[in-house]
Amino acid sequence: HANNQISLSQGNGQSQGGPTVFDSEITAVSQVTVGRNNVVNGNITAPAVSLGNNTVIGSGFVVTQGPVASVDIPDLSFTGGVLDTIIVGGTSITLDPGSYGHLTVQSGATVNLSSGIYNFSGITMQAASEMSVELISGPVSINSETEILIQANAQIGIVSGETDSEYLEIQSLTDVFIANDVTIVGQINAPYGQVNLGDGVSFRGSICAEYINIGKDGQTLHHDASGIVSKVVVDSDKQKLTRPELQQINVNPNPFATFLTISGRVDIAKGAAILRIVDLHSREVHYQKLTSDFFNIEVNTNQWISGSYIILLYQNQEISTRKILKID
Repeated sequence: HANNQISLSQGNGQSQGGPTVFDSEITAVSQVTVGRNNVVNGNITAPAVSLGNNTVIGSGFVVTQGPVASVDIPDLSFTGGVLDTIIVGGTSITLDPGSYGHLTVQSGATVNLSSGIYNFSGITMQAASEMSVELISGPVSINSETEILIQANAQIGIVSGETDSEYLEIQSLTDVFIANDVTIVGQINAPYGQVNLGDGVSFRGSICAEYINIGKDGQTLHHDASGIVSKVVVDSDKQKLTRPELQQINVNPNPFATFLTISGRVDIAKGAAILRIVDLHSREVHYQKLTSDFFNIEVNTNQWISGSYIILLYQNQEISTRKILKID
C-alpha cells in the first residue's frame, strides 16, 4: 500500500525469460502504474490505474479504479543514539536492544538482533552483509531516524523462519532503499518517504509508504502467502522460536473490542508458566503468572488502541505465540 503512488518497473519480455510476476495485493491513494511485461496475481485498487503493454492480471483478480482510504500509520517518534556502530567484514556481532548512532554492517559481516526495540540514527548494510533476527521473547522493531540503505545481495532474515515476518518491523523517518538481489522479510514502514526495491529483490511481508517503487525480476509475497523467499542460512546451534500455535488455549472473541477471554491448559508440574500480551512494538499490555493447570483469564482491553497484538506463553524456556486483533 502507498498513501500516494505505487510504480512497478517494466518487466522482462519472453526472450528474456519474462514476464515478471508479482504475487501481491496493490492499493494506492493516488495512482498505480504497472510497466509492460508484468503479471500481477492480486487485486489492484486506486483512483487511477495505468497498465503497460502485455500486462496481465491473474485469473480471479480485478482492477478497480476508485477511492482508496489512506492507511493511518501512527506518527513515528524515536531518536537514535550518538555513538556509531560498525560491524567489520568477516565478523558476527550481537547487539542488545537500545539506542545507537549510525549502524554500518560491512560486506561479509553479520549483525544479530533479538526481541525488543532498536533505534538508530541511520542504517547502512553493505553488499553481501547479513542481519539475523531472533524472536525469542517477542517482536523486533528496527527504527532509523534517517534513510535505511541495503546494498546488493544483502540479507535480512528471521532465525525461526520467514513465516514470522509480521513480527519484524523495519521503519524509517525518511526513505528505505533496497538494492538489487536483496533478500528481506518483515513489515517496512516509511510513512513520510519512499520505499524502493531494486531488481531481483526477494521480499515477504508488507510495505506502507508515501511512494513505493518496485523493480523487475523480484519476488513479492505477503506475510501469509505460500512459497519461500528467504535465503538466510540459520546456524543449527541458534535457539529457534517454538511455535505450537497455542493449541491448548482458546481466545474469545478474536477480533475483540473492549474485552478478551483467554482460557486453556498448561502443565504446571513442568515448570512455571507466564502469559504476556505485547503490541507490535514489544510494549507489554498484560502480564500474568499462571498458577494452575486450567486457567480462564478475562482481560479489559478498553484502553488499548486498535491494531495487532501478540500473546506469548512462556514455559520451560519455550515460547508459543498467537496473534490477536483489537478493533474499534
